[in-house]
Amino acid sequence: MMRVRYWLPLAFTLVGTSCETTTVEVAAAAMISHVDGDVGLDLPSASGASLGNLKLGASELGIDDTELRPYLRGDIRTGSFNVGVSALYHDDDSTTTLTRPFGQIAAGRSVNAELQLINVKTIASYDIIDTGFLRLAPAILFDVISLDVEARDIGASPAVFLEEVTNLLYAPMPAAVAEVNFGKFGAEVEFGGINADFGDGSGTIVDLAAKVRATPFERFDAWLGFRYIKTDVLGRADGSPFDADLDFFGYFLGGSYTF
Repeated sequence: MMRVRYWLPLAFTLVGTSCETTTVEVAAAAMISHVDGDVGLDLPSASGASLGNLKLGASELGIDDTELRPYLRGDIRTGSFNVGVSALYHDDDSTTTLTRPFGQIAAGRSVNAELQLINVKTIASYDIIDTGFLRLAPAILFDVISLDVEARDIGASPAVFLEEVTNLLYAPMPAAVAEVNFGKFGAEVEFGGINADFGDGSGTIVDLAAKVRATPFERFDAWLGFRYIKTDVLGRADGSPFDADLDFFGYFLGGSYTF
């Protein structure tokens, strides 16, 4: 099992006054999500050089189905400074026959395959341009991503024939926020990414969030949004070389209330 910990210094210099107004926005949505991409797991004794020939697509593992899950977010804004925290969960499982080996499980074996992804995202931004119509803000984005892909050989001893790739990623990254405001309508995009060495693995994480909103009533917004997370990590899980290149797509519809 792989546990990745990677920290970067986080710093914001904030200038404010006691007269600045603080607002709190709480949002909830229904999210339709799925995962695409591929993952490969080699034998513990292998160098990992053959991982390219061992990678199984999400569709081959049967873990690419569309699921309906909740999506939650909260924001606190004081003057030009904003902190947002969001959380999402996605899981999928199936019974399939391996077309390639997965760790010590041979090709042709029937397995129960399962994918689980949990993400908690924190983004802190400071407006450098805010005209009322256009807002631009540099940001620090901190993603915590728990990603688990496992295959269990049906009818075999779990102690021997359970293989999994588990990643717990702590990923701070530079980011940016852009928003346009048309009165009762608006749109916002948040984007961040990093390519780094995570200790016992290395790779790339990209995080994109976008939404359009309408304000039918004072303090209440209805919005339609999109979330994308790319996790491309190469390393070792329990001593076995692995390569996980997975893309998460989420489409959500919800609302928010500002206090």
